[in-house]
Amino acid sequence: RALIKVGYSPKQFFQASSPSFADQFSNAIGLKNTEGIFYAVSYHVDAKTPGNEDFLAAYRAKYNTDPPEDAADAYAAAQVLQAAVEAGGDIDQDKIRDCLHNNVFLGGDEPGVLIDTYVYDSGDADRPSFIVEVKNQKSQVAKVLPLLGGPYTKRACP
Repeated sequence: RALIKVGYSPKQFFQASSPSFADQFSNAIGLKNTEGIFYAVSYHVDAKTPGNEDFLAAYRAKYNTDPPEDAADAYAAAQVLQAAVEAGGDIDQDKIRDCLHNNVFLGGDEPGVLIDTYVYDSGDADRPSFIVEVKNQKSQVAKVLPLLGGPYTKRACP
């Protein structure tokens, strides 16, 4: 609104604090004012990831709407945790940590894993993210940013 107030209308704009709830963002500034905005997100409904179709179908069936970014992030984290528990065969915290850390969980290899994820020894994760652009008043994935590190090697869990 501030840019509109001062008459500044750039052809493109990168939103550093991403509008995860695109409808709320669009409603706040006006749908016509979103054209050309770019932003980075960790999830988008149009993401071509191995587990996304199943996740979307289940979420839409339960809530009758598209999932927000935070819901997808929570689901993705839970699925990686589940994969580590199943691979390690135990719910012992030390075994789970040993399986998670310095390991990669690939959506195509692990049932239910929404997005490829590498977990560092610190517990931080590396995973793809998305640059989204608003075109014709619709957000769409403009670029997929791959895992930052790697190549990572999948290892067996102890």
